[in-house]
Amino acid sequence: MKNLKCLLFLLLCLNYGAFSQISRIPGAGQALTAGWVEIYDQPDFQGNKKTYYPATASPEFTNSTRTSIKVAPGYVAIVKSCAEFNPEVTVYGQIPNSNAKGIYKICGVEVQKAKSISVGFNGISSNVHNNDCTKFYGNVTLRVQEKKASDGEMIPGAHINRGHIAAYNGYSALVFSNPPRTISRLTNYVFNNSPVPVILDPVISPLSRGRQWEQFIVSEKAFNEGRIFILVDTDLGSAHKQSDLATDFTWNEKMNGARSVVINLNDIPTYANAALGRQLVVGPYLTTAGAPEGANIFATGEVGRHNIRVHFRVDTTTPLN
Repeated sequence: MKNLKCLLFLLLCLNYGAFSQISRIPGAGQALTAGWVEIYDQPDFQGNKKTYYPATASPEFTNSTRTSIKVAPGYVAIVKSCAEFNPEVTVYGQIPNSNAKGIYKICGVEVQKAKSISVGFNGISSNVHNNDCTKFYGNVTLRVQEKKASDGEMIPGAHINRGHIAAYNGYSALVFSNPPRTISRLTNYVFNNSPVPVILDPVISPLSRGRQWEQFIVSEKAFNEGRIFILVDTDLGSAHKQSDLATDFTWNEKMNGARSVVINLNDIPTYANAALGRQLVVGPYLTTAGAPEGANIFATGEVGRHNIRVHFRVDTTTPLN
């Protein structure tokens, strides 16, 4: 029994010594406690690999135009491109080909804890005189960005496509898109604005059949410091008919050009039930009146009959995937 105790004590000492040696290897403890990003000098995680930790420059990839990137779970990498007009972007998860995200030569990388921001498209409200007034067309694009504390430049947050409509280059969500003179596949997405409605839930996606939430990933640091902004680009039109018996039907009741809104997340009001998150409404956008069909296919230039608003619900409690 005495010999057995001595043997166990010896094994414990050997294991402690081995652990102590590992923990002293430069970067080993950091890899266990902090985020990291792996950058490969070829697509599909091939070729030479370098691993970086928070706030570490990466000059080794200034000549690599097609890289691939992996980021530690629960973290984002703020990647800086060498090109003069290529902004810094947020990378989350795995990127097999950086070119697809608009990332070419890499001059720097910073790793931060990740934060999820979910934005639901709740629909559109307008003046509904007749069922024709609910036939909308055009585009609504959504982005979530963080403002750099150093110089105020905007860094686009990573967008996780949920299969609802479409995504642009991984940073923008096309939450509504419909060609002119067609009926959207969405249903029950247009509401009468008299009075302006409080809409609690996102619309049902025609593709996923679930609620249309768009998830964006930003840095937790920017979120905690109040540097998160939501950007909405709106360019919409609709049909119009003053009543069921009216003869003034037109497809050309539309906004006079695209409009953009940028708003700080903290400036968006919460719902009466704060547990629902924040209620974002952009608009109203007054339309230009359209001439009746057959008279003139273009707008008359008169003040329109619709005030268009786009409604969103913002949730900052969604867990990371």
